[in-house]
Amino acid sequence: MLRSLVVVLFPILLFGNEIFGTVVKLKGKPLADAVVVHMGDTLYSEQTIVTDAHSKLVIKQKNDNTIVVGKNAQLVLNNKEFVTQKEGNVFFDIAHKALSMTPHFKIKLKTATIGIRGTNFVVQSDASEDAVFLRRGKLEFLANKEKFALYTKRQTDEFEKFKNQFKTYKKEIMNDFNDYKNKQNFAFEAYKKQFSIEKNTVVVFEGDKAYKEKIPPQKIQHYFDEFDSFIKE
Repeated sequence: MLRSLVVVLFPILLFGNEIFGTVVKLKGKPLADAVVVHMGDTLYSEQTIVTDAHSKLVIKQKNDNTIVVGKNAQLVLNNKEFVTQKEGNVFFDIAHKALSMTPHFKIKLKTATIGIRGTNFVVQSDASEDAVFLRRGKLEFLANKEKFALYTKRQTDEFEKFKNQFKTYKKEIMNDFNDYKNKQNFAFEAYKKQFSIEKNTVVVFEGDKAYKEKIPPQKIQHYFDEFDSFIKE
């Protein structure tokens, strides 16, 4: 009886909100505004998606954008072209719009907003940092408040050592980035309100600092393996 009431009332509560997308695949019991999501459900703007350690889901939009909300994530669907990522790992595959010269999809993080025209990337967020791993396309970053102090990875012999010691996934990459920052292997570039990156680049945001590094395709692919596998299942 309770389940039937939720089903009846849920669309009424969302009346007037635009459709964000459709759930085309899921694992576990992800939530949308504290209600369990099911295969084929329609998601609406202003909903908040929450996953735990055992759940994830794939959202497909009408314009062919694909968003995979990974484990332990929280994603606010502000509207069909704008989301706010609170925590966790989320994969975005944003379709390219022909002749589009301005970003047509945006993601708000703690200290930056990402503008997207057409690209393929992963965002990882926790309490203190946001990391963006760009596999294809181009991303534009705009500081939410003051300018970033932008640092770029120095080209040194240590880079080969870094490649050989590379481990898959967030904890290891964050430790490596923190280690490099402590060793001052990132050179200050400039104070920037806005900057962009192209494919095979990683950016880590820590407060008002942004650390940028160009990395090989095979290395960045590690961050996409889990999402690629889940989409293909």
